[in-house]
Amino acid sequence: MKQVSQGTLGVPKNWEMRVQLTYIEPADTLKVPLALQTTQAKPRANIVVSRVPATNESPEAALNEFYQQTAQAVPGLKRMNQENFQFADGAEGVALTVSFHATPQVRLVQKHVFRIDDEILTQLVATADEPRTSELDGALGEIMRSFKP
Repeated sequence: MKQVSQGTLGVPKNWEMRVQLTYIEPADTLKVPLALQTTQAKPRANIVVSRVPATNESPEAALNEFYQQTAQAVPGLKRMNQENFQFADGAEGVALTVSFHATPQVRLVQKHVFRIDDEILTQLVATADEPRTSELDGALGEIMRSFKP
């Protein structure tokens, strides 16, 4: 994979750095009803990794803060499942699965996973369209599980 996450920027020394990377599956297309004779891109699963200085003492506290803020900002946000999450490196985290309408026709599901290492909060978010919900615990979940700081 070509590295696009490299580079430098001359910012003041007292600025805080926050990192966000987005990994997205290859594009695919599907035919919409034949009468239209057009193609439409289907939603692409993705994983976003965000790392910021931790302001909470635990992954659970970070999850709760995230949910409270997001529930106010996203109409129709549905809380589906909260669970402990163990990473491949043995670190413990916590996960929350939510769903919401991206458009009137498309409902997305997301699994948000939180962990804190050396005062850095990592939030991993896997997103897929609702018919692919099982992938949040399957292939996408395994990718998130492989994260190492």
